[in-house]
Amino acid sequence: MEENGVFYQGFSKGKRKEVPGVHSDEPYYDITVLIYLTPGLPYECGTSLWQHKQTGLINPATAQDARRLKMKLTDVRNQLETDSKDRSKWIEIDRVGNIFNRMVAYPSGALHSATNHFGGDLKNGRIYQTFRIGVDWTSHQMNQSSLG
Repeated sequence: MEENGVFYQGFSKGKRKEVPGVHSDEPYYDITVLIYLTPGLPYECGTSLWQHKQTGLINPATAQDARRLKMKLTDVRNQLETDSKDRSKWIEIDRVGNIFNRMVAYPSGALHSATNHFGGDLKNGRIYQTFRIGVDWTSHQMNQSSLG
């Protein structure tokens, strides 16, 4: 809830340059919605969904995943974190291109990242806004408390 409606920036150059890391958002069972806010960015500055090559995971690690991998859950989570900025450790399984004012929605727990960042400041960087939508998956109805 504290991150609902937050604006973010992702730059590919300058002192705030950042390599987009693969991650998931919490709560995992919400829907993450983002809106691309910089006109004219290249299509490849969108959002990618990923599968971790070593573990096969496309969502955050669970105790069941750790048992299947014969690893401690903390070790699996640490491996995902260690590999998060090394694209050679991942398979891109889906991509949504960046188009100004486009809205994208995906399960918050899906392992994802910006495909690429862009620019070096607020005038030409990758700027976007995110929202979290709570869903009660047991009844398949939106959770009114998360709509706020």
